[in-house]
Amino acid sequence: MVALKGSSLWCDTAASRTRSDYVRTMRRYLAVVAVLCSLVLVSCGGGTTKSAVPTTESTTTTVAIDFKQQYLDFVAPSNAMGDKVNKMISENVPLEDLFAAFEESAKVERTFGNGLLRAQWPDNSRQAIQELAETVLESASVLDNVRNMSPTAFNSQLSPIHARSAAKASVVRALLGLDPPPDLTPSTTTTTVAA
Repeated sequence: MVALKGSSLWCDTAASRTRSDYVRTMRRYLAVVAVLCSLVLVSCGGGTTKSAVPTTESTTTTVAIDFKQQYLDFVAPSNAMGDKVNKMISENVPLEDLFAAFEESAKVERTFGNGLLRAQWPDNSRQAIQELAETVLESASVLDNVRNMSPTAFNSQLSPIHARSAAKASVVRALLGLDPPPDLTPSTTTTTVAA
């Protein structure tokens, strides 16, 4: 049995598993999680248009919020963090560096989720955005605890959250009038982790 305890690894010698066995197993689970993160991040999208655009001028200036761009601005750091984690996994970085990246990802996800909750949104999308934000914050909570979980527990908790998040992000994108995310499935994604 291999488990994480604080920041140190220990192995049950009766199970004859070594630290390198654990690292290989953790990398495999993290690769699966990275693919799932990619699915979520792709569904969240990206973009580079300008944000607020003045629409009417009278004695006061009214500025219309470009909700599409606002959403894309909130999700951009999360997308960048997902790219960073995927790159780290493909480069076979040390497990400690992956843990640090997942902890950083938790902070980014928390900022994303809280930003969605605080921002102004069109009436027709508020409920969907709140649901997406809550799911993103749930993901951040799991990512915060990666060091205290077995790879199986980490994967079993994070995978369904990311699946729900991807579905909710697709709904939000549709409600905001954004193009749907590209079709990305694990069979079209190649993230290789050395065993």
